[in-house]
Amino acid sequence: MSNTTVTREGLNREFLPHIIPLSAFSGFLSITGFVGNVIVFYVYLLKYPVCNFRYFVLYLSAIDIVCCTVVIPGEILTQVHWFVYHTPQICTAKSFFQNAAVTATSSGLFLIAVDRFLKVRSPLGRQITPSCARILTIVFFIVACIVASPMIYLSGEHNSVKTVNGTSVNVTQCEEKSQYKNSTWIGIYTKYCYVTPNSVCMGLTIVLYIFIGTALMQRKKAASSVCCESNNEVGRNRAIYNIHQHFLLLNRNHNETELTETSFSNTNGTTETVERSSAVNCAPKATSSKTAVRKTCASRDEKSLYMKRTMWKTKLLRQTLITFLVTILFVATVVIYQVYLLKLRYTYTYLQELDDLGAITFLVSNSMFFINCVINPFLYGFLDRRFQKIIKESGLRLSGSIRRLRQRVVRK
Repeated sequence: MSNTTVTREGLNREFLPHIIPLSAFSGFLSITGFVGNVIVFYVYLLKYPVCNFRYFVLYLSAIDIVCCTVVIPGEILTQVHWFVYHTPQICTAKSFFQNAAVTATSSGLFLIAVDRFLKVRSPLGRQITPSCARILTIVFFIVACIVASPMIYLSGEHNSVKTVNGTSVNVTQCEEKSQYKNSTWIGIYTKYCYVTPNSVCMGLTIVLYIFIGTALMQRKKAASSVCCESNNEVGRNRAIYNIHQHFLLLNRNHNETELTETSFSNTNGTTETVERSSAVNCAPKATSSKTAVRKTCASRDEKSLYMKRTMWKTKLLRQTLITFLVTILFVATVVIYQVYLLKLRYTYTYLQELDDLGAITFLVSNSMFFINCVINPFLYGFLDRRFQKIIKESGLRLSGSIRRLRQRVVRK
C-alpha cells in the first residue's frame, strides 16, 4: 500500500483477517456462556434449596449473563472496527459493564472466601446467614456499579493519529474520549479506584483460601484423635454431643430438627446432657441394665449423626473446591488484563504504536476475562452433585413431555 492510499478503512481491512478468529471465538464464548449461565440461574433460583452457596452462584451467574449479552458483543464490535470505530454509546456501555463486572466479581469472590473461611475455621461460631448473603451480594453489585460509573463519562470514541509507512492516518478507536487524552485523571481512576481495590480483594481471597486449606489439613490430622477418644464411653458421649451441636448449628435456619434431651451417666456417676434429634428412634427399653440401654442409644445416635456430619463435610468440601477454582481462574485472567490496562493508561500513545501482532495480543488479553463466563457453569455441573441431580430430573421431565406431545400429534 502506497503512502497516498493509506486510509483508516484500508488499515481496518488489512487488520480484519487477523482478528476474525478471535472475534469468532468471542462469539462462541458469548453464546455458550449465555446458555450455560441461564441454565445455572434457573436451577439455583427455582430448584436449589435456600443457602449461602445458592445466592453466591446466582450473583456470579447474573454477572456472567451481563458479560455475555453486553460486554462480549461490545468487545467483538471493537475488534472488527479497530481503526474505524463509530459507535461511542456501545463503547461506553461496554466499558462501564466490564469494569462493573470485574469489580463485582472480585468483591463477590472475597465474600465467598469469607463465608468458606467461617464455615471451615469456626463452624460453631457466628456465620453469614442466607438472608445476609442475599443482602451483601446486592450491596456489592451496587457498589461495583458506583465504582464503574466514571467510565460513563470517560470512555467513548477516541481520535488519534497513527503513522504508517511515514504517513499519518487519523483513526478512531474505543478508548477514553478525545477530550480526556493525555489526562492524568483517567490514570488515577484506573489505578486507585479500579486496579488497586480489585487487586486487594483478589490478594485477600487467595490468603483466605490458604488459611482454609491449612484448616482442612489440620482437621484431617485431628480425625484420628477423635476416633481414639470415641472408643471409651465418656468420650463417645462427648463426641455425640459435639457432632450434634455442629449439625444443629448448621441447620438452625431450616427448622428441620426437633430436639429432645437425654442424660447419659458415665462410670463415675456424673451426668452429661446430650441433645439429640427426635428423628432418631432411641426410646429406652425395659431392662434392668441401664448401661446396655445407654450404649445402645449412644451407638445409634453416633452412627446417625456421624453420617449427617459426613454428608455436610463432603458438601462443604465440594462447594469450597468450586469457589476456589472459580477464584483461581478469575485471578489468572484478570491480572493479565489489568497489566495491559495500566500500561495503556500511563502510555498515552500505546495503541497508536502497536503493530498488528501487538494489537491482537492486547485484544486477546482484554478478552481473557470472558473465559470465566463459560467455565463457571461447567464447574457447577461437574462438581455440584445436587445441580447434576436437578438437571437430570429436569431433562427426564422435558423428554417425557416431548414424548407425550409427539404421541398426541401421531394420534391426531
